[in-house]
Amino acid sequence: MRNIFVVIVYLLLGLNSNIHAQNTALDAWKGIWRGKLEIFTGEGKKQEIPMELHILPTDSIHKLTFKIIYDKSPRDYTLVVKDASKGLYFVDENNGIKMDMVLLNNTFVSCFEVMDNLLISSYRLENNQIVSEIFSCSKKQALKTGNMPEKDIPEVISYPPKVLQRAVLKKSKTDDVLKQEKGRKEKRKKK
Repeated sequence: MRNIFVVIVYLLLGLNSNIHAQNTALDAWKGIWRGKLEIFTGEGKKQEIPMELHILPTDSIHKLTFKIIYDKSPRDYTLVVKDASKGLYFVDENNGIKMDMVLLNNTFVSCFEVMDNLLISSYRLENNQIVSEIFSCSKKQALKTGNMPEKDIPEVISYPPKVLQRAVLKKSKTDDVLKQEKGRKEKRKKK
């Protein structure tokens, strides 16, 4: 009986540390981030619009809001934790679309295809700002080279990037409200 109790305690401690890791892994990301999104083609900058990214807690420890606002047009997404210890997440667009994201060296990265375009998206947290970049490549303009089995050269397919969307987002001053709320919650836990 004592051995079963010890096993249960160890399991609960392990579960608690995993939950804690999931809760703290994204603490630095939480907040309201604002900046300008610049859109570039090979001909230079084509457009600049305001952008916001709201990464906020929800009622679930496994989910955060991931709201992107482009020029006052919101996209209410959810960032879902699959396995924080392995950096595995996904964005749920809450419309049937889900996209895997991996946290690599403080950078969320995803790669997906939509309407004959490949997109590589990244959100990098550095120096208390988030740098967001999305590269778009047309599959219709694919260049196939190599493919010489007799020389042990594999086929390589390249896709020329046609658009880069880049934003540098800074944590909003209104984020102080979130810090105050967190402090109040911690005080309540101590009581």
